Amino acid sequence: MYNGNRVKYYDKSSDKPLVLIINGWSMTELIMEPLKNSFINLGSECEIIDLHDLPLVTDKKILLDYKTFFSSIREKSFNKMLHVIGWSMGGNIASKLAENLKDKVKSLTLISSNPCFVSKTDWQQAMNREEFDEFQNKMQQNSSVALLQFAKLCALGNKMQKTHTGMLKQSVLTGKKLTAKLNVLLQLLAELDTRDSLSKFTKPVLQLFGSKDALIPIAVMDKLSKLYPHHIIKSINSGHSFFLDNHDYICRKIYNFHQLSDLN
Repeated sequence: MYNGNRVKYYDKSSDKPLVLIINGWSMTELIMEPLKNSFINLGSECEIIDLHDLPLVTDKKILLDYKTFFSSIREKSFNKMLHVIGWSMGGNIASKLAENLKDKVKSLTLISSNPCFVSKTDWQQAMNREEFDEFQNKMQQNSSVALLQFAKLCALGNKMQKTHTGMLKQSVLTGKKLTAKLNVLLQLLAELDTRDSLSKFTKPVLQLFGSKDALIPIAVMDKLSKLYPHHIIKSINSGHSFFLDNHDYICRKIYNFHQLSDLN
């Protein structure tokens, strides 16, 4: 069961909102550490929730134990309000968290996160099903090769593409137990549709996309702008992991958004 051991908070008596960052699929939480440190340098309290620590269940209809996860965050955050940030699949989980803990969440920031990662009849601005199924098969046949391929796609379009490809390759999770968990999370990613969660969350939302993202079509921005006209939606001239190009710059953009959200 998820016990929230990796979520550690600082001054319980402080009324300063806590920044929670959820990392993306297959990458260790360490890939988000520089972004976390940038927030701390700006005076924010910040912690990372590792996507791969989330409680999974055996019921095929429900792959993630949301109730346990939400209860744990509520318990561990004490009386603090939250600014929630999610990268890639972490953004989908962040959207679910914001919807279910809306009384505690002050703002939501999504980094390279598509509400439907895999295309649906009414959502074509996503990875097509055949391409996703092909990758899923690769994961089952040779996870090492598939994960390295995914790391390369995450860095494609970044300003320091070669360097970031190496960083992301070193960050991918390995081991039989972890690979099994990654396959379950991959199945969950295919099923996730957080459009309804985003509709129900009425507080400030910032969505950032890489204009050269190899995993999410940039056309998704127009679709989202029409669906959620109150969201702030911006593009960054980079790839899926654009925050690696300049942690401080991206952090400052989100931090300024948080400052405005705190005034509401």
